[in-house]
Amino acid sequence: MARCSQLTLMSTALLAVSLTLQAQEPPTSPGPLYIEALHDHGLSTDLDDLLQYIGRLHPNHQDQQHVQQLIDQLGAEKFHDRREAMFALSEAPELTQVKLAIAEVHTDQEIRRRARSLRKKQRAEGDFVLFATLRTLRLHASPRSVPMLMPLIPQLNDDYLRQEAREALLASIDSTVEHELLTASDSQDVSIREVVLVALGRIDSPASEPLLENCLRLADDRLALAAAEGLAWSDPGKSLPTLIRLLNSPSFSIRHQSATLLQTITSQQFGYAPYAKADQRHKARRLWKKWLTADSETHHQLIPLQQRKQRTGRILLCLFRPFTVAEIDESGNFVFQSDLTRAACGGEACLTNGHRVFADWERKSLIELDAYGQLVQEHKLPGIPNSLHLLDNGHMLTSLYNRNCVCEISTDGTLIWEANVEGQPSDARRLSNGNTLIAVNNRHHVLEINTAGETVWELTGDQVRCPESARRLENGNTLVACGRDGCVKEYNPRGDVVWKANKLPMAYDAIQLDNGHLLIGYQSGLRELDRGGNIIRDLKVGVVRRMHRY
Repeated sequence: MARCSQLTLMSTALLAVSLTLQAQEPPTSPGPLYIEALHDHGLSTDLDDLLQYIGRLHPNHQDQQHVQQLIDQLGAEKFHDRREAMFALSEAPELTQVKLAIAEVHTDQEIRRRARSLRKKQRAEGDFVLFATLRTLRLHASPRSVPMLMPLIPQLNDDYLRQEAREALLASIDSTVEHELLTASDSQDVSIREVVLVALGRIDSPASEPLLENCLRLADDRLALAAAEGLAWSDPGKSLPTLIRLLNSPSFSIRHQSATLLQTITSQQFGYAPYAKADQRHKARRLWKKWLTADSETHHQLIPLQQRKQRTGRILLCLFRPFTVAEIDESGNFVFQSDLTRAACGGEACLTNGHRVFADWERKSLIELDAYGQLVQEHKLPGIPNSLHLLDNGHMLTSLYNRNCVCEISTDGTLIWEANVEGQPSDARRLSNGNTLIAVNNRHHVLEINTAGETVWELTGDQVRCPESARRLENGNTLVACGRDGCVKEYNPRGDVVWKANKLPMAYDAIQLDNGHLLIGYQSGLRELDRGGNIIRDLKVGVVRRMHRY
């Protein structure tokens, strides 16, 4: 077979950026990083341009049919044909990434091997331009995106791309697409039905509510959860019994999502952990059921999902050398800076009034600054703070490394809760289930404790070395920055390493971004890595000790 020119033509076609006189731009810019990714592949932020690209990823589009033919050719008998297919597929990563991801689990060993090889080389480029497109469509929030995004979702094997496609669709719905959503609610594809049920909950329609209530009783936990999430958008009380039932689902993911929704809309925890042993989960679930039955005012105390806080995208930084509290926007530009700290900052947070709070080692204090960087108040601590986590109740959680303890402090400085640990805690964070996640640097230990101070989960010295920070991810895994080891690791609930990045001198902190990338604070600044370990950007802002994205 001759070298296929069709993909080359497709790639060339993408370079024709829309020149429409009245281009429809999103109300908010997606940021220079995403704009650059789009431009590199001949795309603009114009709505028509983006929808045309998404249309070319549709499984029935001739471009995708040709991509599938090339993937099938990866298993051809002749080496020449296999080589020609590899070359053609490598020419347009922005069009091949979806099909190649599916081919990574192909039944043919040769196709599977070659698809994985191509994905390893192209994933950063192909996935990122698709993510940039989905993020920009999310900002457009146009109902025209809905019919284009719906068939794309089942094809996406990458969790972060699927989540972004889902959020783009949910941001784009209004009453004009209600009929289309109701029709799709009978789809044979579960992933389409899932997002449709969630979407129907966000449309004020008399037809959607009874449909969602009926779906709460479906045997498929995924659909029952989606219906519960749909109802929780504006009338969360109706979703509670189903969410509590799903805490007992055999699927860890369903249990995790159900617990997160329950904790979000009720502000209750009861110590439930989706990865705990069955008897521990059942005990916490019984407390949920008792709470629901006993509290006659439950429905008046719930928080609809539509009232959840939205992120600004900004990142607060605690910097070493020079000792500074600073804030950057998504583009890496400094938008706030204060040098009132005397020594290394151990953590920071942004208050709802725009004030910033940080932990100061030398002062042994929590310092609050106003929006202009001026001192508002100072709370003295009984030890040297090594971290700071602002809690939903307004209290502050800090680890005192010279006293081997973690404590919760109210806004007036009153000690609310305290737990002792073996070793010097370098980080402490309150989890959504009410437990506390702690990193103990000098004991090579990461542990989760309940309110009684009992360890319910841990990583020991054989698994983790010199942990500087530990954060629980939305998927239930735990992200740990190991300073002296110069690495960041992601652990699943069983303690297995599922992702790792090396060569990060003094990795002090790490957070996961919405696109699945990791932002790591280390000796030279901030480094963003994709899941393939590729460096997306490296901001030389100084030694980043702690960061807080809000």
